[in-house]
Amino acid sequence: MLTNSFPKAGTFRQTMLTQDTTLFAKWQPKPYIVSFETFGGNIISNATVTYNHLVNQPANPEKPGYQFDKWYKDSLFTVTWNFNSDLITENTTIYAKWIALSYNIHFDTNGGTPIEDTVVFYNSYINRPVNPHKNGYLFGGWFKNPNFTIIWNFENDVITANTTLYAKWISPDCTVHFETTGGTTINDTVVLYNNYINRPANPHKNGYLFDGWFKDPNFTIVWNFENDVITDNTTLYAKWIPVTAIHNEKKNEVIVYPVPTYNILHIKGVGFTMFELFDLSGKQVLKGRISESSTTTAVEMSSVKPGQYAILLSSRTGEKAIFKIIKK
Repeated sequence: MLTNSFPKAGTFRQTMLTQDTTLFAKWQPKPYIVSFETFGGNIISNATVTYNHLVNQPANPEKPGYQFDKWYKDSLFTVTWNFNSDLITENTTIYAKWIALSYNIHFDTNGGTPIEDTVVFYNSYINRPVNPHKNGYLFGGWFKNPNFTIIWNFENDVITANTTLYAKWISPDCTVHFETTGGTTINDTVVLYNNYINRPANPHKNGYLFDGWFKDPNFTIVWNFENDVITDNTTLYAKWIPVTAIHNEKKNEVIVYPVPTYNILHIKGVGFTMFELFDLSGKQVLKGRISESSTTTAVEMSSVKPGQYAILLSSRTGEKAIFKIIKK
């Protein structure tokens, strides 16, 4: 009796046919690879599915700032994949579609005119709102924190969560304090926002020479009265040079002579434009301009009392040279 139950594969060399016979072909379903394209979501492993079978629906992927929508047959998301009816007939890619989450943006104007909240999608920019107004103050920009230490950059910063931006306000009247660190007192002054400070008279300190005003107490950044403007309450710091630290030196072909001197002191200092003469208590005795070229400048010393003095030369770029001289 003939059978089609395929108990064993045919062995053509071992089986001798003794009658008319029908042979039956046996088929194995071909396996196909199903891949899941998550477009930046967490990775889902490929599945192996036999021909004309369903693929199991995986757990929904996750992606920061997005909500998973559905699986699609195409990368343009025009036809959804139905895991209950769509059969695998070839190697297949199924595509995840995402919906960007939206976040609320609140503008804290800190007493200024109100600005309505706005809604922005994840990883998107915020449109810069019209500047608010507050009586008696100047608007100083939008910041990420209420302490106004991190400014919001509308060209670069993007939204990744519900966000509050904080308006900073600047008083148009800024107080400038001169810290003389033991020198003669200089009164505070009030300057309008974004304006220059008038250079005060140099302070004095016994045993020291005044060496300029600085933006920081470590004397690393000099204050430029011609270029720097006031944008907030500000403290400037006086730098001092001990008289005992003065030593004669030659810089940029600087020559001060004669030493000792009598009625005329000659200064030849290429690149230097200003001289200041101090007594050893730090008090300024003379001040004037000198030739910036190789020309020698003659300084009248007849009104200066005999004694030891320090002369400080300054250039336009802030370079200094200090010399000790004796007046006879």
